[in-house]
Amino acid sequence: MINFLLNLSRINKIIFVVVTDILLSILASASSIILIEMYLLIPINEIIFFVFSNIIFILFFYLFNIYKTINRFFGIQDLKILFYSIVLYAISILIINYFLVSISFIILCQGILLQVITFSLLILLSRFSVVLLIQNSAIKKEKKKIVIYGSGSLAFEILQSIRSSQEYEPIAFIDDDPNTIGRIINNIKVYPIENIENLKINNEIEFILIANPQIKFDKRKQILNYFDSLDIEIKILPSLKDLVSGTVNFEDIKNIDVKDILDREIKINLDEIRNQFNDEIILVTGAGGSIGSELCFQLSNLNIKKIVLIDHSEFNLYRVQTELVRINDQKKNKFDIVAILSNINDSERLKSIFNEHSPQYVFHAAAYKHVPIVEENIVDSVKNNVFGTLNVIEIALASNVKKFLLISTDKAVNPTNIMGASKRIAEICVQAYANDNEKIRTIFSIVRFGNVLDSSGSVIPLFRKQIKDGGPITVTHPEITRFFMLISEAVGLILETSIISTGGEVFVLNMGKPVKIKNLAKKMITLSGNKVKENHDDDGLEIKYTGLRKGEKLYEELFINNKYITTKNKEIFIAYENFIKKNDLVNHLKELKSYIEHDDEDKIVLKIKDIVPEFEYEKL
Repeated sequence: MINFLLNLSRINKIIFVVVTDILLSILASASSIILIEMYLLIPINEIIFFVFSNIIFILFFYLFNIYKTINRFFGIQDLKILFYSIVLYAISILIINYFLVSISFIILCQGILLQVITFSLLILLSRFSVVLLIQNSAIKKEKKKIVIYGSGSLAFEILQSIRSSQEYEPIAFIDDDPNTIGRIINNIKVYPIENIENLKINNEIEFILIANPQIKFDKRKQILNYFDSLDIEIKILPSLKDLVSGTVNFEDIKNIDVKDILDREIKINLDEIRNQFNDEIILVTGAGGSIGSELCFQLSNLNIKKIVLIDHSEFNLYRVQTELVRINDQKKNKFDIVAILSNINDSERLKSIFNEHSPQYVFHAAAYKHVPIVEENIVDSVKNNVFGTLNVIEIALASNVKKFLLISTDKAVNPTNIMGASKRIAEICVQAYANDNEKIRTIFSIVRFGNVLDSSGSVIPLFRKQIKDGGPITVTHPEITRFFMLISEAVGLILETSIISTGGEVFVLNMGKPVKIKNLAKKMITLSGNKVKENHDDDGLEIKYTGLRKGEKLYEELFINNKYITTKNKEIFIAYENFIKKNDLVNHLKELKSYIEHDDEDKIVLKIKDIVPEFEYEKL
């Protein structure tokens, strides 16, 4: 029966509840008359009128949106609204019956009081019966047993949300606050964190829910390290504020991910960023990529005048444009959105775009970045990464753009692959134009950083999929390390570099300590509730080493010669690095371009080595 009701359409559920409430109202009205005046000879037509006049409760329930309430989530707030509607309902039926029914006022008041009390009790009984029946029905199913970390002021709301779910059964709270240990929250006991292992063994706990997503990074890391040896899945709520407000429910819990561990408290000067981009026109190349799209989203939260998106991927361009339109619709100060499906190698089209929109700031994020793909497509990759960048530089310069910022990569430092070398040449182009003897109005600078989590080329999405598929988890080499940063953090710092840039700087973002990819894989496996397979006969997920790919380095670097200074933001450095003067660079690029036109990969590689002496490359 419960499953039948739950599977009804929304409108049929409302009809069912309304009909049930009408029957309860008639029952309450009839009972009150019988209890008050069983022996009085009241005309039958007046009794009928008294009974059916009470059905006007539907009007008040409608006005108070009671029939929009999901009854299985019925709680305190719903009870308050129900109380207010019934009070107004009681006053209205007293007035109606006083003028239209010839019953003494005292008897009428007694009858209505009894009717309202009886009706209220029946309504509450019906609502709480639904909650209990659904919960009892859910208990019969196979439910995942969980422990909740935390027992603060919102613990009750979280617990209620869990109990309304048909998949989970809360077993206990755990906490390290001595003031809450031993307390009972809605019949669930709070245990010290040290009891988690016993709770897991005795109750077959399937995962731990961290009920406070705002917990500080250091504390979160400490908690996760404590749970690390338990081989138990750990989940986290997306936002308690959203949970309580109803924008999300318990079904929105998510797995703890590696970014929940690598998170750092990076501060940016948001006021200065707002001031710099206030009422400005901004152009972003590669707007559909991981960094380009996040740049667009963060810029859209500022008071900009227009944002021009350039990308050669129709799907990525559409995705970013759609999200920006959604953001814009919610803003008071609207901005123009121009999405252009084009390629940075088309210089004539670029000139037309710059002439039409007159951008003041250019963020050049367009590049081919996937190392193995670039290695297999040297001609087109160098053409795009080097000469596409040169197109944007020269057109930005001719258009008197205020600031031009190249988004670069740590793979440009002492490169061992074509992708990194081509990005280093792109850096050299920016440096050459920024330091040209001619007086130029455009401020050119570069920002260089390592891997960002969940970008299109990151290992994180790959590991996540491999874990979901049951393994193996593929790592190229047991000693390989990489820098990691959240996309949002990197982009926030990119925007800050645009404030402090004066021309010619190679900004390098503080990526923290390098992380062994092997350890990253192990952490993701254990956080998912799985074991790492150490030996052939062990259970768990295997980490399989596949060997370094062509052009891949064991260790990434951020500085070419380790000469750098700090800025007012401790997360941003400025590297001092050699570059080629513009006149000499132009001659190099003429030769490189001729080799590209003739599809001569060998000469392209030799010329790259000529431009980038530190390029160590052996084509396989």
